[in-house]
Amino acid sequence: MAAQAPVTPSSPAAERAAALRRANLRVAVTLATIAAVFFVGIIGAHLIGGFDEGTSVLGIGVLLFLAIAIGRNVFGKR
Repeated sequence: MAAQAPVTPSSPAAERAAALRRANLRVAVTLATIAAVFFVGIIGAHLIGGFDEGTSVLGIGVLLFLAIAIGRNVFGKR
């Protein structure tokens, strides 16, 4: 049996739909990662024991993640 070639979108509407789906998937992954950072940060704050230290670590982690995610979108388009 011969292997079939993968089906690729041929119309512009199908290409736009595929691009929109990829963009939506990227947004979903980014939002899920932000939620995961919050959960890990909260668990880490409880393990550290101090409210101020845990909040600081969580805030710094979220800010760094957002800076990286936004930077990839802004500077990755060039």
